[in-house]
Amino acid sequence: MRVPTSDEMRYLVYTTLAYGAEGISYYVYFAPGHTGMIAHADGTTTVLYDALKTLNREFVAVASQLRPYKCLGVYHAGMLPPGTEPFPNNAPFRLDPPLPAMGYKPPQPVKGVMLAYFGPAQRDKKPARPTHVMVVNLDYKSEIDVDLAAPSKLQIFDATTATWSKPSGKKVKLHLPRGGGHLARLNP
Repeated sequence: MRVPTSDEMRYLVYTTLAYGAEGISYYVYFAPGHTGMIAHADGTTTVLYDALKTLNREFVAVASQLRPYKCLGVYHAGMLPPGTEPFPNNAPFRLDPPLPAMGYKPPQPVKGVMLAYFGPAQRDKKPARPTHVMVVNLDYKSEIDVDLAAPSKLQIFDATTATWSKPSGKKVKLHLPRGGGHLARLNP
């Protein structure tokens, strides 16, 4: 069994957030004869521990922002493996310019970007409207820059400081690390 890299763990954490998870757990801390642990039996930590220490804080910060909302849909741009959804034509959050379509041939890793829409649950037969979007780089081997566009001014959440940026324009440039993501919202 191959041990995941820090970038692959970032991918797992951020895609898990995008699908609305409120918690995350890991398989093993240590076991005799087992590789891939977070800490050795003597308590010394591994490189994976250091990565997860940071990622866990980011997970909690982002999940706490999304907790009041419902995941309203998850859409893919770039590669579209079976079971994934392309962006709807009337998408309130979108990539501008859009990512070009890429062919997908299993078992190659997926490349592209995922946008997960969050907002208040539907009430009184009114359709739910997205107010937040989680933008995730599906490529855990390369960084990517994308422009996110929305119908009104955007704010970006900094998961390391747990703070929102000041409102900016209707379009923002996002730098997505390998397998990483950003949370954005319409200016409340």
